[in-house]
Amino acid sequence: VDMTNVVLPKEATPRWAAEKGQSAYKILSQWSRNAGVDLIWNSQFLVDLQNDVAVNGSYEEAVQEILSQYRGRSAGVHGSLFVDSVSGKKTLVIETNRS
Repeated sequence: VDMTNVVLPKEATPRWAAEKGQSAYKILSQWSRNAGVDLIWNSQFLVDLQNDVAVNGSYEEAVQEILSQYRGRSAGVHGSLFVDSVSGKKTLVIETNRS
């Protein structure tokens, strides 16, 4: 069978969306669950989204879009994504700081 002219469908690009005022913890929990990523919220503070978020792209791009809302603010929110070298399992660790 000649496959030179066969066009295979591309995988759909994930869409990540959330509205201003929603809990960043709840949104990141949901997105992480959907992406198969463990989430560790290592903070006593909960913060709300400062702006609407709509990303057509990877989980990492969507998380970065949320975290960018808090740069330079007193409720700084920082995230680190770790990948287990053996299993490939991802874990997102979120920390906040207050001044």
